[in-house]
Amino acid sequence: MAITHAAAIVRALLAGGMDAATPAAVVASATTPEQRVLVSTLAALPDDLARETLAPPAIVVVGKIVAMRARLLALLPDLEREAAWRGD
Repeated sequence: MAITHAAAIVRALLAGGMDAATPAAVVASATTPEQRVLVSTLAALPDDLARETLAPPAIVVVGKIVAMRARLLALLPDLEREAAWRGD
């Protein structure tokens, strides 16, 4: 549902005053070997998502925590290697 409604979610957040440069991500098939992560900004998310063709199930994550993803992966080398293996 998140992928299907991503553009509407973005419009609502922007209309509510959220900054267009806010970090945003979509995590598809989380916790599975097929997991894919798209990191973007709120404004670019709908176009980036259309280009990447991620499939449900997925969740949309918005806010500062998205920007911390790279830092967290660097602190956890095993997860970083796993993410690289999956193509994140």
